[in-house]
Order: sequence, then C-alpha cells, then structure tokens
Amino acid sequence: MHGLVIHGGAYKTRRDFTAHDEFLREVLAEGHKRLAAGESALDVAVQAVAMMEDCGLFHAGRGTGRNSAGYHELDASLMDGATGQAGAVASLRTIRNPIRAAQMVMEKSPHVFMVAEGAENFLRHHGIETVDPDTYFRHDMERDGPAIKDTAHGTVGAVALDRDGRLAAATSTAGIPNKLEGRVGDTPIIGAATFADDRIALSATGHGEYFIRAVAAYDVAAQCRYAGRTLDAAMDDVLQTKIGEKGGWGGMIAITRGGDVKLGFNATGMHGGFVLEDGHIHVGVS
Repeated sequence: MHGLVIHGGAYKTRRDFTAHDEFLREVLAEGHKRLAAGESALDVAVQAVAMMEDCGLFHAGRGTGRNSAGYHELDASLMDGATGQAGAVASLRTIRNPIRAAQMVMEKSPHVFMVAEGAENFLRHHGIETVDPDTYFRHDMERDGPAIKDTAHGTVGAVALDRDGRLAAATSTAGIPNKLEGRVGDTPIIGAATFADDRIALSATGHGEYFIRAVAAYDVAAQCRYAGRTLDAAMDDVLQTKIGEKGGWGGMIAITRGGDVKLGFNATGMHGGFVLEDGHIHVGVS
C-alpha cells in the first residue's frame, strides 16, 4: 500500500481554480510514480511540496506575496514519521524551496527549527539553491492585490505513505499577504500544521494562530492514538469545534498507515487531492 495526499490551501472566496486542479493532478501523478518506484514517503512529500512552491499558483514559494514591510518571508516544516525526526524554517527571504531548507535543517544540523538570517547562512553553507527575491517571486501586493488576497491562505502541504509503511508530512507557506513583519504562523510549527508518526501523517492550512493554539495536527493524531477515535471524528472535532467554534477556519489532510485518507475543512473549500496504490487520481475539494 502507498499513497499521497496534497493540498494547496483553504479558501473563503470561490473563483476559477481550473489551473490549480490541473497542476495538482501533475503533482499527484509524479508522486505516485515515485512511490511506486520505491521512494521514501519523506522524499515524495518534499518533492510534492517543492513542485507546488515552484509553480507560482499558491501562496508559497514562487507565488509568495510581500509582508507589510515590503519583502518576502517564507516558512516550512516537515516530519518523518518513521524516525520522529523533524525540520523547520521561518522568515526565509532568498531560498527557492523552503521545504528543502527544512529537510536540510533536519538532516544537516542537530536542530529542529532555524529562522531568518542565521538559517540562511547555514543553508547557503550547505549548498541550498537561492534566488533574487526581487525577480523570482511572482506576487506584488500593489500589482496583484485582488488576486493574491484570494490565495491568502494558499499554504501547500503533502502527506505520504510509502511501500514500507513509512509516513511523512510536509507544509510550506508565505503566511498571510501583507502580514506584520516577523509574523510566523502555524506552518513551521511541528504539531500545529505538520505532524507524522508511525500511524498517521497530517498537514494543515488556514488561520495559523488558531491552529497553533489548538496544536491542531498533533491533536488529531493524539485523539486517534490515545482516545481510539476514528480519523473522521478526530479531524472534525479539531476543525469544527476546537478551531471553528472559536472563529478560526482552514483545513487539514491526513493519511494513515492503513491507507485511510481524509481531506477536511471548515472554510468555503480547499484545494486538494490524493492518489493511492491503484493510481486513480482524485482532485478537487469544495
């Protein structure tokens, strides 16, 4: 059994998302090919998120908007369910793929979470690909304001299960467009937006402050493990009660070691899709 679930963020405004859905199909097809060939869940989750960072359609990677001070700040995290290892980065300004940066922190340092200039210095030392932020990132708030507001929570994420039963989760974002300088949401916080263990992998998107307070991704996993709740019941409790009833909105994706999949949200909708071992690609959540 193997599978990949991805999301391109929750949204509150409906518009034509045809291009997003078509690209998600490409990501799922590539991920399925890699999983079928025996690649690890971690590498496939990272590759899927990196593809979404590069496409420019979502508010992550190339599609990033500026903060209130006029520059870009990018965040990402990942977790390997097989080992319990994790990596995270925040407030990056010149790194092409924050998710690869998070993987580098996990694999090349003794730390879990690195931020800002110190993180960038470390990443450059280890050969990370950098970009000129003034020419690489596509969105400018003054030029693309109405369009980018529709991707305000266009966080991207992936959760994967490989042929050996290993699970992994990865999430990347630029946060809220025009956010306060230095603001960090849930995306780079292990347990809030990203979590994986030997039973389940989860990635979240939405109003980050609420997901941080709820420790949302971990709460779903903990309810399944310790309270014996089903994945559906646990995710619905977190999204609808612990986040929704307090005024927050967003969504989550999950895959279990048994191949159960869930895409849940309490917003208008969420970009997402999944593919399992049979290769049939499912895209479109609304």
